[in-house]
Amino acid sequence: MTAPKDEAIEEGSAGSETSRSLVVPALVVAILVLLLPLFYVLSIGPVIALEARGYLEIEEDSPIVYFYWPILWSAESFQFVEGLLEWYADLWDG
Repeated sequence: MTAPKDEAIEEGSAGSETSRSLVVPALVVAILVLLLPLFYVLSIGPVIALEARGYLEIEEDSPIVYFYWPILWSAESFQFVEGLLEWYADLWDG
């Protein structure tokens, strides 16, 4: 009678291994989904530094302007965001 019990334990452990193997990729995806917007916003700093040092020339119709348009629009629309962006730009412009 021990054989069916052992089989149940093996099946249960296999099921928990499968659920654990699904948790890791789901956790990675969740972290990326949360971090990518943060990295997008923070990536404007090096662009500001490159432009300030003359390594990058940003025209009004440049793809860079279109890429960062949501951030620039937010800064133009909300003074709080503008202040944060200026503070962050000063960190990189130094």
